[in-house]
Amino acid sequence: MKATVRSGFIIALALSMLACREDNYQLRTSTQMSSDGRSYLTIEVWRGGERVVLCSGIEMVPGNGAGGVSQSEHGPKVRTYAEFDKEGRGAVVTLHVTKEEEVLAHSAQFVERPAPAGYVRAAMWKGMMPPDAIDRVSPSFPEKAFRNRRQGVVFVDARINTRGTVDSVAVLNPAPYWDGLDQAAAEAVRRWRFRPATSEGKLVAVAAVQQIHFDLPR
Repeated sequence: MKATVRSGFIIALALSMLACREDNYQLRTSTQMSSDGRSYLTIEVWRGGERVVLCSGIEMVPGNGAGGVSQSEHGPKVRTYAEFDKEGRGAVVTLHVTKEEEVLAHSAQFVERPAPAGYVRAAMWKGMMPPDAIDRVSPSFPEKAFRNRRQGVVFVDARINTRGTVDSVAVLNPAPYWDGLDQAAAEAVRRWRFRPATSEGKLVAVAAVQQIHFDLPR
């Protein structure tokens, strides 16, 4: 993906700013979702009216990490880093500013994975009860993946309606080396049934990440 986020993305609701100490560094993060359901993170660091770091188009793949560093010839070193959690909920973004071994600013914030339009992100807080899978369809193990000894965890983001059925799915870590495991996981989750999520006692449509484990027999 290019440095600038492509047009047509669904701009997520999350946009956060955090000021750091008297040096007035600001960490700004935003998230976007593409039409195929994959999420991207943008990290900016501002000081006054000047942007000193821009890292855009970072795909939010569970378990991965990415960041950037900027350093002028005589100025401070500004480092940013995003660590995506292994549950697919989002990322912890950190800012660290140093100059001649002195720490000028340090901060961290959690950035939630965006939710598609018409859904909210499933969570265990804010009075929400997340969806509960009551009928799971086991995925088939593709012959090519079995032959090539592929295994691992596929993360599938499911859009679950208020009836407990799945409207659509998106694989968060697709890759050619899966040899079809990612497609098999998506097809299985699409057929799952859930006890619908509720927020303050009311049914809500949510997006919830599911982990599908593929393990080869020993």
